[in-house]
Amino acid sequence: MPEKNILYAIILAAGKGTRFKSDLPKVLHRIGGRTLLEQTVRACAPITKQEIVVVAGFGFELVSKELEIIKEKLKLDLKISIVKQTEQLGTGHAALVGLSGISENNADGSLLVVPGDCPLLSEATISEFVSCEVNKAEATKASFSILTVELDNPFGFGRIVRDSSTTANLVSKIVEEKDCTAEQKKITEINTGVVLSTLAALKEYLPKLGTNNSQSEYYLTDVPELLIKDNKSVSAYITKNKLSVRGVNSRLELSVLESEWRQEHLSALALSGVTIESFANTFIDLDAVVEPDVFIGAGTRIYGKSIIKSGSILEGDTLIRDSVIGQNCNIRLGSYVDSAVLENNIAIGPFCHIRPKSHLMNNVKIGNFVETKAALLHEGVKANHLAYLGDLEIGAETNIGAGTIVCNYDGTHKHRSQISSKVFIGSNSTLISPVEIGEGAYVAAGSVINQNVPSGALGVGRSKQVNKEGWASRKRKAENKSTGNK
Repeated sequence: MPEKNILYAIILAAGKGTRFKSDLPKVLHRIGGRTLLEQTVRACAPITKQEIVVVAGFGFELVSKELEIIKEKLKLDLKISIVKQTEQLGTGHAALVGLSGISENNADGSLLVVPGDCPLLSEATISEFVSCEVNKAEATKASFSILTVELDNPFGFGRIVRDSSTTANLVSKIVEEKDCTAEQKKITEINTGVVLSTLAALKEYLPKLGTNNSQSEYYLTDVPELLIKDNKSVSAYITKNKLSVRGVNSRLELSVLESEWRQEHLSALALSGVTIESFANTFIDLDAVVEPDVFIGAGTRIYGKSIIKSGSILEGDTLIRDSVIGQNCNIRLGSYVDSAVLENNIAIGPFCHIRPKSHLMNNVKIGNFVETKAALLHEGVKANHLAYLGDLEIGAETNIGAGTIVCNYDGTHKHRSQISSKVFIGSNSTLISPVEIGEGAYVAAGSVINQNVPSGALGVGRSKQVNKEGWASRKRKAENKSTGNK
């Protein structure tokens, strides 16, 4: 855990993200399963002592709701609040709104201002920047510091103009792309939007900002020029982690960035001992855990807080969401596991659906086109073909025949059934819940069971077969007579 060197952080999250062409605020779009807002909070929280203030505007209620989810998920030991920027008048105005939301303004405190649209902004990058600035000798410390990066193609970004006449090559100003001269456009060092400042400097200079620029907005990036006019120094720290500080302004940019990040993420997993059949079409969220000696087939998606334990095989074209897959499991082609727990040595699929609240204990076998929902299957249960098992508990070593359907819904309420251990359910059986099947009982194939079956009994629920001799021949003669055929 890095040292908490700053008192406050302001996250600028008020933008609509017009080029996203979305009703969803930009900061609520996702990368690696996390919203941009969550990723930014994660980056700031470890080095912030007292409070993070999120400045929101467009979609304020949605951003507020997401912030509550983030707070519950991360369980941070510092205050996180949100303030509304009613009019989006630029980054300088947003930072000023953020200042107004700080609960306890400590005049001697330091403050971090971070854009909310850098999807991969990391704790490591922020910590490196802050530590470098904080640990400078007092004589060389600046009241305003900027995190920068050098790009081969800096088009579209604010350029860092340095004063080469100073020993420390300090910043003289930041010029936005639309306001750059031809010479300034050649500069490759750009502003990332991440700023470390004293609280006093922002309080003094943010209200002095003007709108004399092509956008007629209040730019946070104009603060350095005001400070320099008052003979106060402005410094910049160049990060080498270009991916971490890259912002996004459209879904295309987000997709390209996620693709680059995914290659890094999958590479790290491969180096940790995970076999990945295809990097091109494997998707694994940031919150997912995949242990060594797991095989991940092409087309696999592992979302949310999933855990895949060692020795398991995911054959491909499978989707695992918020689920635990135990050791030495075989998830066959085309299976979908959602909010479920699979213990060890389990085989499912191909093409099966394990729905929420399902719990499969050791050595369970689930075959093709079987669906479970809120089902507890004890050790050694087998359901190899074409079954629906919803809202029930099945005891150990029970066999569920092909075509078995548990009718758990009466049109108004869901009902739960109980099947004991070592039961044999014959093919094409229908169990109408609530019903109990006792230990060691049999259910005859093709039965409709709407009453309990005692332990050791045979439950038969079908009409008696009747064979009518000669019926087929008489039918054909009648048909031929009506059509004139002989």
